[in-house]
Amino acid sequence: MNVLDFISDSPRTYIFQNRANKTNLGVILTLIYLIILLLLAVTYLYDFYNYERYEYSYFFKYFPIKEDRKNYKKKPEFNPQVDLRFEIQNKNGEILEDDFLIMTEHISKMGENITLNVNDFDNFLLRVLYICPEFDRNCTFYWKNNTNFDYNFTIYYSTKIVDFDNSENPVIDEVFHYNYTFSPENFGGIFPHWEAFIYEEMKGIISRTYDSLIKRQNNYYFGRFKEVATPNTPKEGEIYCPKDSDRCVKNVLVFKIINLLEGVNLYKRKEISIWDYLANIAALGTTLFNGLSKIFSLLYSKNFDSYKIIENILSKDTKREKIIKLKDNVISNSRLENNLIDKNSSNNEDLIINDLDEDNLVNEDDNKMIKNLPKLRFYDFFFNNVYSKCCKYIKKQKLIDSCDNILYKYHSIENILYNQILFENLMKDYHWNNPELISIHKNDLIRDLKKYLT
Repeated sequence: MNVLDFISDSPRTYIFQNRANKTNLGVILTLIYLIILLLLAVTYLYDFYNYERYEYSYFFKYFPIKEDRKNYKKKPEFNPQVDLRFEIQNKNGEILEDDFLIMTEHISKMGENITLNVNDFDNFLLRVLYICPEFDRNCTFYWKNNTNFDYNFTIYYSTKIVDFDNSENPVIDEVFHYNYTFSPENFGGIFPHWEAFIYEEMKGIISRTYDSLIKRQNNYYFGRFKEVATPNTPKEGEIYCPKDSDRCVKNVLVFKIINLLEGVNLYKRKEISIWDYLANIAALGTTLFNGLSKIFSLLYSKNFDSYKIIENILSKDTKREKIIKLKDNVISNSRLENNLIDKNSSNNEDLIINDLDEDNLVNEDDNKMIKNLPKLRFYDFFFNNVYSKCCKYIKKQKLIDSCDNILYKYHSIENILYNQILFENLMKDYHWNNPELISIHKNDLIRDLKKYLT
């Protein structure tokens, strides 16, 4: 399962006295990345200066618990003042002040403003009374001859509208109105539902702090009439005849506002600034850069760096290499015995280093140094990731594999630390002075590398 781990990366090390191995292909990919990043920046900036600069959202927040509704009603923001005004007009638009009365707790003048808090709606009831003809206590004479004559009852109320494109003042005071057509022959009822609205200007912490210091408002609370319920079955309105008056009045209409506060309508607006676009460009640029770097590392840089490291090591060793031949075993043994063997040890015979069998004698080919590695094309390193290593023999690919094997063995952190610990213990007791052992060309893996150079 460990092979599925694409997140973990190898430890970062310096290479050739630099932070990274710079390659021509890396330069080409960098230029491609910069061109794509420039195109992204131009596209985003064009969009910023030519299209909408705001993000909008809306949702209805429902209050399922009745106790929560009561608690919200107590909050000042959900109890704003609302100005109400009522008029009755005929079909010609004439206000009929002499034919109708508007009665709340007392008789109100038609067109007069009534200011209420939203929580006062529960106790507010308005009636529309028709003033019957003089001496007609049944209110029948007039209506029998005007059965098709209807009137408009108009409700005006103060509220707010949201101008989402207005950067300075998105919420504007407005007066809405609602018309209800009725006939004085029948009794009618108007029961509008009051719904709460909240508009919120979404800003960052710095902007919110600044607005708080200068007392700038970012949240607005208002309401509107959303539903109007009327009685399904018309019925005759009640008639009232005061004893001290020659004229009767007939109850033709009742108006009652219902404030259930079952939820709240939330509008939110967020301004898209130039910093948001720059942040998006930076995020996409970082993602693109990391993706190209990962792909470049997995498909090319990993193999190419291994190859260049081995080439660099071999070239350095070739320049300073001096071949010292051992004339015979006696000289070598005497030198090694003086430095590496404890003369008091009872097992000296087992520790003679240069006492080699014929099988361990070094061939002439082993003394040949690799002066340089052949130049490979970039597609050779790409192809190394996909070619079948078990079924096809390709010299260049085997050469890349050999360099990788050397790095895998000696550059693994656990192998470096393990050998370093052993070497430290060895240096405490011995002097290492066999001149042939200072050449890397005596290494088995380096010897194996030579096979793919011919």
